[in-house]
Amino acid sequence: MRLYLVRHGDALSNLEDSKRSLSPKGEQEVAVIAKFLSQNSITCKQIYHSEKERAKQTADILARCFKVIPQTDLLNGLMPEDPVKPIAEYCNYLQQDTMLVGHLPFMARLAAELLTQREDKPCINFQPAAILCLERVALNQWCLDWLLSPGLGLVKE
Repeated sequence: MRLYLVRHGDALSNLEDSKRSLSPKGEQEVAVIAKFLSQNSITCKQIYHSEKERAKQTADILARCFKVIPQTDLLNGLMPEDPVKPIAEYCNYLQQDTMLVGHLPFMARLAAELLTQREDKPCINFQPAAILCLERVALNQWCLDWLLSPGLGLVKE
């Protein structure tokens, strides 16, 4: 079972948009990641996002890249300062490839919790629109499969 952790793309400032929607740069960043997923035949059955508009927009853009469009839903507990242990525990029992779209510092803390059982020792540098693929090898045991940020130039034209 694979778990994809995604940080939302670049967002507008509070002055530009009180909801802090994705900026045009953010939309482009997420589109780069979506193209990589599509070109590499990556599958996902479910996408969860936080209640913030930029996370929902990121999830919606990513959902459209899959041949079989996954269900996309709000999942409470993905906000920037939410505790990670409840979501980490939830992830340990997922039965299908799933994507979580959220924010910093939550995503970095969740990755640290899943990989090292130490949420206070972040080990992943999540750039905007970065995606981390983890694979569950046993209950409560995850390994890092790959990490991709939009600026790496890995998407073929």
